[in-house]
Amino acid sequence: HYTFFNDGDNLEDRKKKSGKTGGIHHGQALRDLPATLLEAMRRGNGGDIIENDFEAVLSVQNQPTGADAILLIVDNFSDVRDEDLIDQITMKTYVLIAGEVVAPRECYLNLVKSTGGALLLNGKRISLENVQKGGRVTLENTTYAFDGQEFKIL
Repeated sequence: HYTFFNDGDNLEDRKKKSGKTGGIHHGQALRDLPATLLEAMRRGNGGDIIENDFEAVLSVQNQPTGADAILLIVDNFSDVRDEDLIDQITMKTYVLIAGEVVAPRECYLNLVKSTGGALLLNGKRISLENVQKGGRVTLENTTYAFDGQEFKIL
């Protein structure tokens, strides 16, 4: 199963709301992957650069795929509109950050930590499961503190 999302299928920016942005395109057959990708791209034209990553993850989680984990490939340079949805995500989620990154967004660390997944960063698989309240983790050259709920860049 694969899913592409484009932040709203040309929805006007003022109408984009957390969890209701849309632009999510699912597919199953490998032969249909290029067409599904092109349709998502064609319908996702312009507007703000804020993404609906977590809405897309929830949409995948609610599909009857039989999968036990999700791989979310992200653009670390785009803001995330829907971090408030993180508590609804229960399926193990792995976050692959595209490109060379020195400071992953905190929301991606929070997603990985809360679902038991892993961060895939610059060719490394990083588990955050052993980071406890008051703990710190350094990724590339950036240090994060974990307060028991969220990671914050120091």
